[in-house]
Amino acid sequence: MEVKRKSRERERESQNTMEKEIAALYDRLLRQSKFYYPRSTDDAYDLVNDTMLKMLTKFQEGTNLFGWACMTTTAIIYLMN
Repeated sequence: MEVKRKSRERERESQNTMEKEIAALYDRLLRQSKFYYPRSTDDAYDLVNDTMLKMLTKFQEGTNLFGWACMTTTAIIYLMN
């Protein structure tokens, strides 16, 4: 019983850490996406939100978060054009 509780606590801590990292990355990605869409703030927000959605569903803990986000953003831009 004690082992399960500790395991759940570790999972929650890990999830909270990842969520904090992603939240901190949001502004950085928004600045980057405004470079790609300087005249359309809505498109920049859409790009960041699409990246965040992919990040929350496919990102694996222990990898480079910013590198992964940049590659995902680039892939989305490529697919949109």
